[in-house]
Amino acid sequence: MTSRYFSPCPLSSVQRKCRDTHVRFATIGSQHNRQRNSYALSN
Repeated sequence: MTSRYFSPCPLSSVQRKCRDTHVRFATIGSQHNRQRNSYALSN
């Protein structure tokens, strides 16, 4: 995940919005991976 380390948004307000979007997608991705891992382990 290289998108987490560099910020493509120059403005602070836009940067905050981009960071919130990255955090939201990262949270969704981790939840999805956790569900997929538990599903793979249950089978």
